[in-house]
Amino acid sequence: MSCRQKGKYYMTIEEAIRSRHTVRNYDGRALEGETEKTLRSMMAAINEKTGLHFQFINGVTDALSPYTIRYGRWTGVTNYIALVGKDVPELDELCGYYGEQLVLWAQQNGLKTGWVETLLQDAAKGVPVPEIKKGERLVLSICIGYSEKSGFAHKIKTVEEMSVVADPAHVPAWFRKGMEYAVLAPTAGNQQLFKIHLDGDRLWIDTVPGFLEKVDVGIAKYHFELGSGVPHSRWA
Repeated sequence: MSCRQKGKYYMTIEEAIRSRHTVRNYDGRALEGETEKTLRSMMAAINEKTGLHFQFINGVTDALSPYTIRYGRWTGVTNYIALVGKDVPELDELCGYYGEQLVLWAQQNGLKTGWVETLLQDAAKGVPVPEIKKGERLVLSICIGYSEKSGFAHKIKTVEEMSVVADPAHVPAWFRKGMEYAVLAPTAGNQQLFKIHLDGDRLWIDTVPGFLEKVDVGIAKYHFELGSGVPHSRWA
């Protein structure tokens, strides 16, 4: 359950997963103080652990205004996280897995977020350029900030539609809880192209080709692990 401590509201990770939806309209405030400090600290820890090159761009007025975005109109975007890393086959999945950690932290702390595909890197259009070193790639970005809006839920598939279990008569409780979180994972265009498999002790996830489907796999894995308690090393 959520709780209050010294007048502050705390949201559980399950509440964050269930309540978080994409928000495209922000009030234009930059992140400041402890909020900004904590976010930068989390990103630094992720970068040190993984070798990724996540970057926080803060206080840019209408950062998305020069761009045409595939899904809907974005307004008041002032802050975003550029998901950058070495251009290796697993980069997209890593960006989804660790990017979603930042997204859920934001939801727990009263911030709104939205995954956005646009390449926010055109200095000629007045937008600060994330550092992209030789051999690196910008996968996508996460808008983050304040908004009175909460976004809205999309229709999602069922646990049964998103999972393949070798023995349907004996589905472990941990697997079902993991799937309950996984089906709530945001996916590009609400595609939900992945399936999570369980066969005895073997656990794996697969997907079919689609738009940013490997990013979606990373997000889904993180959700599943939060619900099931299964460590990342368990995946086949």
